[in-house]
Amino acid sequence: MREKDVSITEPTRDLRSSTPDFEFQKNCLFCGCFAKFSESKRGIDVFPVRTTDFSNTLRNICKERNDEWSEIVLRRLNIAPSDLHAADAIYHQTCSVNFRTGRQIPVSKQANKEVKRTTPGRPKEDSSEKAFLQIVRQLEETQDELASVSDLVQAMEDICGDKAYSVVHMKKRLQTYFGSDIIITEVNGKPNIVTFRRTASSILNEFYRRPSSKSPEEEKLSMIETAAKLIKADIMSLKDSKAVYPSSVDINSEQNITFVPDSLQTLLRALFSQNDSSVKVASVGQAIIQASRPRTLIAPLQIALSVQMHHHFGSRFLLDTLNTLGFASSYTEVQRFELNAAAAAHDRTNTQFGNGTFVQYIADNVDHNLRTLDGHGTFHGMGMIAAVTPGFRLDKAVPRLSPTLKEVSDLAKINIEYYKMQSKQSLQAEFATMNYEPNMIDTTWKLDLLSKVCWPLTCNRPSWSAIMHKVMDGDYPGRSSVVFLPMIDMNPSDLTCINSTLNFIGKHAKAQHCVPILTFDQPLYWKAMNIIKDEPLNSPLKSVILRLGGFHLEMSFVGGIGHLMEGSGITELLETVYAPNAVTHMTSGKAIARAVRAHFLIDTALTSIILSHIYGIPLPDEIENETGTNDINPANYINTNSTDINADDLSDELHEADAMLDELLKGDISVEKACDNVLIDQIKSRIDNFRESHKSYRTSQLWFQYMDMIDILRRFIKAERTGNWELHLQTVKDMLPYLAASGHNLYVKSSRVNLQQMENLKTTHPEVLAVLQSGHHVI
Repeated sequence: MREKDVSITEPTRDLRSSTPDFEFQKNCLFCGCFAKFSESKRGIDVFPVRTTDFSNTLRNICKERNDEWSEIVLRRLNIAPSDLHAADAIYHQTCSVNFRTGRQIPVSKQANKEVKRTTPGRPKEDSSEKAFLQIVRQLEETQDELASVSDLVQAMEDICGDKAYSVVHMKKRLQTYFGSDIIITEVNGKPNIVTFRRTASSILNEFYRRPSSKSPEEEKLSMIETAAKLIKADIMSLKDSKAVYPSSVDINSEQNITFVPDSLQTLLRALFSQNDSSVKVASVGQAIIQASRPRTLIAPLQIALSVQMHHHFGSRFLLDTLNTLGFASSYTEVQRFELNAAAAAHDRTNTQFGNGTFVQYIADNVDHNLRTLDGHGTFHGMGMIAAVTPGFRLDKAVPRLSPTLKEVSDLAKINIEYYKMQSKQSLQAEFATMNYEPNMIDTTWKLDLLSKVCWPLTCNRPSWSAIMHKVMDGDYPGRSSVVFLPMIDMNPSDLTCINSTLNFIGKHAKAQHCVPILTFDQPLYWKAMNIIKDEPLNSPLKSVILRLGGFHLEMSFVGGIGHLMEGSGITELLETVYAPNAVTHMTSGKAIARAVRAHFLIDTALTSIILSHIYGIPLPDEIENETGTNDINPANYINTNSTDINADDLSDELHEADAMLDELLKGDISVEKACDNVLIDQIKSRIDNFRESHKSYRTSQLWFQYMDMIDILRRFIKAERTGNWELHLQTVKDMLPYLAASGHNLYVKSSRVNLQQMENLKTTHPEVLAVLQSGHHVI
């Protein structure tokens, strides 16, 4: 079959006089109407031709349309110069869209009358009334959609042209036609929105006026349909808006069920068989509401589920599938929410944290998408947060706007402050003599020892961390809030990046009316300190207080322990519990949680061995039972002093300590009373005497030193968890010799300088020191 020839014959090149009153600089290229355009200002809908291939594109479209309008446009192209851009041609955007999409000239642009309206037939005298009734029918069929009076006027204008009603007359006709069944009000910031209102009485009256000559099956369906209308009326009466997204408060269990109307709850509870079906009622009910009003509201559970699934899986297919099934919002909606949430987060960043809060800033490198296939699209920059103590809750609604990526990125811009060293000579650290004497000692050291001395008697005791968590109590400054600040897309180790970070933190802290306290890890800390030291005395950076990150310091100290104990057999000992690959990371300080637990286990085992020698306590022997597994058999003992020691000969001191620990865990005695007991002092004295008697043995001295390092680690963790500022500084000072012995020289000098700076707070920032001493140094 021969293909249909859709081409048109290009008319011969006409003269400009063949299209009277048409000028490319004043008239629309498509409709020929005069376009509001002047040298300094043009209409919102008017655009100039900017590309040279615009003419060729239009010629191809004219061949595809092959109608009267395309002939007129092609005629204008033929009389134009070789380049429409050179001719300063202009056009209406609406005309261009209609021409390219196969539609006709907009009614409002038909002033030139070059193209006749393609609506068949001429409007009759009653065409406006017929057009109004057609609009009414469309409105009733799509009553769930949001439509304004202006939209209805525009739709009527497309049908009957100039005989369409005005906005005021259309509003009056709608109110006359529907009466009280419609409401014309403002929704989502748009005026004159038409919404339907069906009352229960009108629905029931309609049900009772139905014909009664129906079969039982039809009667049943009619009742179900009436019930559906009643529920639909309640759903339509929900006062909700798509102007803002649901907040976290709207998604909790109590609010979820209240979002569903009572009529729909009654139906779903009657359908579900479970006694407590509130979660399912809320979930299915919100899915029904979302399906009933897809364009007028956003169900909280729907958007919450989509955001959570996107966070965990990042799958567009999953979200779109759930959306198609009616269980969640679409992937496009989630992307829109994330853009708006990012923009709203910028507003929270600039929010005043309030009086009485203590703000600390933390900056470190942040990585994203490191394992891309080609290595592109990765992110390695500087991330910043602000920790506010006590925390605050800012339930600020996320508006549902349409921001672009560029608009969001512009909100979080940070001025890059290029760094150039002021002094030509390299800066040197000055180590002053520290006269640091802690004002507070560790008053709970007896609890540490008590948690270890009872293990020879009872092996199923809680660990040190569990005991401290159980018995320690008291006031604390409050839970902190973390506010995410913008990132800098630069190498974090670059001096310009660090300088920009310092300047941004200084300005942000000034806006919050607080002293800028910034925490870095060691490499960034040392560079930041040199930048601040190199600044002139009047520089705002001089007010920044730098802190060395405690977490990285702890990792370095644990790595130093592993280095000092290398070759002692500790690796083989740890491999009896942990996998060999894990032990490698533990001894280097990387797997910090496992390493701390493992070192505490070894320290407890060493203490048990010492106590067994002091008190003659037999330790449980590890034997292999009949099943081939290892069991601890309390009846089989290793006796180092005698061959027939029974339970009656065990030390009364350890029995008393074991009983005191039981009372402490049950809450029968307080921590203060346990720490005042001289029993722990006696046990401590016996351990010290044992260590003194074995100081001539080098192997013993190595493991005694190991136990001292673990005690420092334990005190450091205690200082962080209890907010003891003086104990924190003291433990950092105690770490210095071991860091130096293990070759961690960078942390030695950084920790030493940081201790000096913290000591100088007494004179430079006494108000900050007072807050730190009250426990606010911990987040």
